[in-house]
Amino acid sequence: MMEREKSMIDLTSLNIRKAKEYDYSACLELYHEAFPSNERHPDEVILQRITSGSSILYVAETKDQFVGFALLHDLTVVPFVLLDYLAVQRDLRGKGYGSEMLRFVREKCWQQDTFLLVEAEEPEFGENQNDRLRRIHFYQRNGGCLIPKINYLLPPLDNTFPTEMKLIVFSQANHLELCKDRLIELVGALYEQLYKRGKEDVYFRLILQSINEAYDTN
Repeated sequence: MMEREKSMIDLTSLNIRKAKEYDYSACLELYHEAFPSNERHPDEVILQRITSGSSILYVAETKDQFVGFALLHDLTVVPFVLLDYLAVQRDLRGKGYGSEMLRFVREKCWQQDTFLLVEAEEPEFGENQNDRLRRIHFYQRNGGCLIPKINYLLPPLDNTFPTEMKLIVFSQANHLELCKDRLIELVGALYEQLYKRGKEDVYFRLILQSINEAYDTN
């Protein structure tokens, strides 16, 4: 998940590093500003994952200011790392910082022979369809490929309603073909590790149904 950008600037002054404890308050403030409540984990969950090492928080900054953050979560049982959140300060969006942060985390994953995975809002739904489509194009412009044959749902993180999503993967080969079993395994890892929902969960079963229908008709 992320917020959008437009034109490029000189990025030589941008520094991206692992976050320290003193960075958490600025990151959480931006986290609340950039993402709706149904797409946000509670702050304590985010901080627990960072301190336990299951998630890694990166901070982007210039000499003068905090630019944004990227939060990664290693899915461990499958060779994928989820870009859980990517956000840039509102007055700095559209300047190329998001692309540079994405390039940084993408290459971190590739160095470990893993794929970077993104959940991006489905542009065919919601009131902000133009923004959703721009985000999809942002990821594709930076090398992301849509995973087909799946109607993916982000379960509600505030007990309200799910969000229709696209899954996007970044591969060094610029494409990735997943068999049916591997795709189900990937979604299972997301639901169990990130959302603490088992395979009997109603949203997981809807996703599974869409996968089965897509593969059975081909």
